[in-house]
Amino acid sequence: MAKKLQLYSAYSRQDVHDIFEPNTKFTPQAGSWGLHGIVGLKDNPGDYVLFVTIGKKVAGHDFVEEVFDDGSFTWQSQPSNGFDHKYIKALTNHNPDMNDVYLFLRAKDSDPYTYLGTLEYVTHDTDKEKPVYFIWHMIDFELTNMMYALPDLVIKTKAGHVISKEEGLAEPEVVIGRLTLDKTPANRVKPHGVKNRDFTGKNVDFQGEAKKNSTKGRVGEDAVVAYEKEQLKQAGRADLASQVVATRDTIGETAKYDIQSYEVDGTLKYIEVKTTSGSKNNRFHISEGEVRFSENNPDHYYLYRLYNFDLKTGNGSFYIEKGPIDRNELTATNYMM
Repeated sequence: MAKKLQLYSAYSRQDVHDIFEPNTKFTPQAGSWGLHGIVGLKDNPGDYVLFVTIGKKVAGHDFVEEVFDDGSFTWQSQPSNGFDHKYIKALTNHNPDMNDVYLFLRAKDSDPYTYLGTLEYVTHDTDKEKPVYFIWHMIDFELTNMMYALPDLVIKTKAGHVISKEEGLAEPEVVIGRLTLDKTPANRVKPHGVKNRDFTGKNVDFQGEAKKNSTKGRVGEDAVVAYEKEQLKQAGRADLASQVVATRDTIGETAKYDIQSYEVDGTLKYIEVKTTSGSKNNRFHISEGEVRFSENNPDHYYLYRLYNFDLKTGNGSFYIEKGPIDRNELTATNYMM
């Protein structure tokens, strides 16, 4: 019986094969499943499995790959792969809402692979091929779980500091920092390749927003609560400031908005918070329920988009969009029948 796919669990290549293609033959050290770093799933065109061994040397080529503490990592294709290779074409056009890229990673050859969830494409170096250089983001990344599962893996900050075991395994400190309001409109764009001079794992912008139940999502909401309270206090409405709340603490995770706040005159504000460590213009997910709530409450609805958000300091920037979500700007990613 095939093993169940579970985050941060260990797998052999055959285990992974038996999960995704149990009706085909597995041959150790041969074929796609037994040997290759990229495996396309036959029953789901556009879905791929990546087998990654950090720092591996193949045919005289040293793979230089780094994992960062925000869940991004640099990755190189096989040395023979150019931009015209079918896998490279697919990966550089990857849309995480349409197709999945499953990551199985290990720190050295003698280890089993650890399943780290699915990936979203960030960018690739348009000046280098054979191999092609990518930056990916691990959608379900949690630093503590990663360090428990892969104790020999080197994880760095963008400044190059190696995360120690004490830092990585410690409970995350919740810090409420400073949010800076940006009044210029956003120009949300699809991730794309960049020239070599702009390609670096130390300046990564990935597209997804923090999940509501993630540490970053919660801290982003708390930062907005603190900001709203401070604005009301400065306006002489400490009475209203005391009533600003995160709805996860009142309604729960089923709430259609994140923060209940107030205008200075006491008018209700329903605030939806979308938090990312990425850039201002990255796209983000919003549910049909959230969109409909904005349409039902057009005079009271606000979208706060936090970006360049640093979990360690609690600092970041944000812009505000007031009124109902514009459906003309939405891209459908799910269906029901």
